[in-house]
Amino acid sequence: AQPVATAFPHLRLSTEHGNIVIQLRPDVAPKTCEALLDSINSGAFSRTSFYRADRDYVLQGGIYPKANPKYGNKDGKIPIPLEYSLPNKKGTVTMARWEATDAADGEFFINMNDNPNLDRTGDSGWTAGFAVVGEVVSGMDVAVKINHMGPLSAQNNVPFEITVIMHDEM
Repeated sequence: AQPVATAFPHLRLSTEHGNIVIQLRPDVAPKTCEALLDSINSGAFSRTSFYRADRDYVLQGGIYPKANPKYGNKDGKIPIPLEYSLPNKKGTVTMARWEATDAADGEFFINMNDNPNLDRTGDSGWTAGFAVVGEVVSGMDVAVKINHMGPLSAQNNVPFEITVIMHDEM
């Protein structure tokens, strides 16, 4: 994915395996980006981890409800609206959700390959697509390394710290 204007917010995901830097795309998902930044600044993303690694498909992480029960809705998550605009290409960062189109929360994934099966093909349920909110601008090799480590779960996960950074801090 090609980086866009550097004025867009960046997130640094610091892991024991290295850093992943994500550039958010408020031009295509303004409400989602605002909700993510508010959540990060409120501390909702403390004790966060990657807990799902489908090899060469997605690397998923974010707010895990059991780790953060005081944030968001009854499940410990923060509801975020669907703002589908961009295709799910390799390196894009996409909001995870259930079948309901308004079911996104504090979970996201990095697309490890082009995943057109996650793009919009209809107007409801799974066919409404998954909203891209950013893209990895550095550290994709770190994401691949974590993705290839083997099965991840709530018990066997890769913790990361997430911080909002300015472009000159990259």
